[in-house]
Amino acid sequence: MFFLVSCIVFAPIALLMPYETVEEAIEIANGTPYALGASVFGPDQDEALAVAKRLECGMVSVNDFGTFYVSVFRPFVDAYLALK
Repeated sequence: MFFLVSCIVFAPIALLMPYETVEEAIEIANGTPYALGASVFGPDQDEALAVAKRLECGMVSVNDFGTFYVSVFRPFVDAYLALK
């Protein structure tokens, strides 16, 4: 197993790993206890969504990256701006 999959890295990184089958990709993704967020990319939206539903992580996006990281902080931004 790759080093970054077996440890926690609290930083904005993109980890790309080779795989042979979709099942293997899901196994790799679910093979770490450190799964805050994930992204699934693919040409078939339904297949990508099916894969995303099988991932054991906090948040997952399909054919996108980062939008949920931005929106999750939005209430705090609004509260901060209201105080100014």
